[in-house]
Amino acid sequence: MKKDDRRIRKTKKALQEGLIELLETKELRSITVRELTDMADVHRGTFYAHYTDVYDLYEQMENVALEIISEIITSSPNHNYDSLFTMIIDYVYENQKMCNLFLGENLNKGFYQRVSLLVEEKYIEIYQFETGGSEITEEQYYLFRYHMQGCLSILRRWTREGFQYPKEKIRALLVKLDENFEKIDDLPI
Repeated sequence: MKKDDRRIRKTKKALQEGLIELLETKELRSITVRELTDMADVHRGTFYAHYTDVYDLYEQMENVALEIISEIITSSPNHNYDSLFTMIIDYVYENQKMCNLFLGENLNKGFYQRVSLLVEEKYIEIYQFETGGSEITEEQYYLFRYHMQGCLSILRRWTREGFQYPKEKIRALLVKLDENFEKIDDLPI
């Protein structure tokens, strides 16, 4: 079977959704393969054809999310921040349960650190592209981290509060923050 076979995608999706549902009431270490496969209505042998255990499934879910976030950030060659924020917010909104799992009340700190490092790395790459590869000062590193952590904190709060605040207002807030951050970045220290 091909890796992108529709049946495989459907099976993996069922297992991922089952894991997300179980994680709403249980810790990862308490979830068994049997419990997960029963919930997803997937044979245990099928599970083991794709994953070694529930930790492997969870880790693969994290890795896919990071890949998608990386693709979103690097997909805009002109680095239009308005469209970038729109794509990120749309992804988070369209994947609410998974994003709530990764960013919500029971935050996995390891994943959050990986997202933070990825976003900061891409932010620096974009900055260097826009400025022609200029060197980054120590102060700029601190400002970049402050800016990225602020944006991630807004998304995390929005996630934890069940996406009640309109996504258009979240996007506008992030764009406004970004526009005003450029003014701070230009101030001498």
